[in-house]
Amino acid sequence: MITNDTLNSYADFEHGLISPHVFSSQEVYELELERLFGRTWLFLAHDSQIPRRGDFFSTYMGADPVLVVRQKDGSVKALLNFCRHRGMRVCRADLGNAKAFTCTYHGWSYDTAGKLVNVPNREDAYHNEIDMTKWGLGQVPRVESYKGFIFGCFDETVPSLHEYLGDMKYYMDFYFDRREGGVELLGGVTKAKIPANWKMAAEQFAGDSYHAQFTHVSNFSVIAPPEMERREYAEQAKLGAERMLAAGRQFASPFGHGTGFLSVPGQPFASTGGDPIIDEYEVSIRPEIEARLGADRSRGMHGLHCTIFPNFSWLNPARTVRVWQPKGPDAFEIWSFVFVDKQAPEEVKEAIRWLTQMQFGPAGLAEQDDGENWGLISGNLAGRGPQVHKIPLNYTMGLGHEGPDPTFPGQISRHLFGESAQRMFYRRWAEFMTSTKWPMPDEATKRFTNGGQ
Repeated sequence: MITNDTLNSYADFEHGLISPHVFSSQEVYELELERLFGRTWLFLAHDSQIPRRGDFFSTYMGADPVLVVRQKDGSVKALLNFCRHRGMRVCRADLGNAKAFTCTYHGWSYDTAGKLVNVPNREDAYHNEIDMTKWGLGQVPRVESYKGFIFGCFDETVPSLHEYLGDMKYYMDFYFDRREGGVELLGGVTKAKIPANWKMAAEQFAGDSYHAQFTHVSNFSVIAPPEMERREYAEQAKLGAERMLAAGRQFASPFGHGTGFLSVPGQPFASTGGDPIIDEYEVSIRPEIEARLGADRSRGMHGLHCTIFPNFSWLNPARTVRVWQPKGPDAFEIWSFVFVDKQAPEEVKEAIRWLTQMQFGPAGLAEQDDGENWGLISGNLAGRGPQVHKIPLNYTMGLGHEGPDPTFPGQISRHLFGESAQRMFYRRWAEFMTSTKWPMPDEATKRFTNGGQ
């Protein structure tokens, strides 16, 4: 059994050193399923995906299959998709509407609240002796939502979702509460399997703007205006990047969440991806955004990438929400969705959908870049080479240069490039992995915050 001392040595967040074992160990992965995914708030679905009673969405909490179901009274339950007779899935559809869930193996049937309502041959084969009240579907005990995003947790002792999100709510609202009615997710879910560890993606979205200038250079060349020569575009992009770095900020939460964004006081939200339809829409809604979010966010904040610990992320201007579903130490699935303002005109929603698919669909320009990196890293680690695993990975960028900010809540690094959010991610990871009960962030971590919003 892997020890706490070993786990702490794998994640030396105070010195910015992370062991390759974090990304390749089967023991670490199995412990994550129990201590991390079994105790954290995990994103399940959005209200817009299950608007009517009986609507359901099929997902995972770690390795456990779960059905998220809208109840008759409008509430939401999360049920284990696991028949109590032999463990068959009671629903094999990704999403839909149902009055009951029936196992196709032996026909046991459950209502949308998870109660066992029918057992074939109950009278003769079971002699009416089976207690139907004791054999319902397993329930996720805690289900809560924020701005339409539904989360679940297996640990009944977990603090509320509101407390768990903490200062991250300030940054979530920037994306998801810009207009009355919030956002909606378009269509279904796109899934792609990556031969790598899920944390590589989660930590990148939490705080890694650093990779874009190299990983996505071919992407930037493709989207350069046609009248510009590649060299001219590269030079202008370099100058733009230097200005962005100076204006950049990173937020890191003691709960493990993180985001990177640009802070340009007095300049309104402009991350549109260059589509004129989206540009015109953004200009038209600026007054409403400022009325809801205030000047600091509406006029001086330009969003980029975000992660809610452990495995829920989103991006802008390609407006993708995604879940990193773990499938082993060296495999995960990307579950991605497109989010739009619910009140946006249909042509704007369609423009955003196309922009997002072009960049972060299964064949998206940026999606392929990232997936290749993660897969090649995993390929280096897959052989479990002893010498490679003795060498720590460097997470020291910006170490010691983070702290409170007069404008933005939480621990802030005053530069776009840095690894503060990744270090906090692994600090929180280690707290969960080395604790036998739900851990609150320690005081050394919480000292960086300057009060919630």
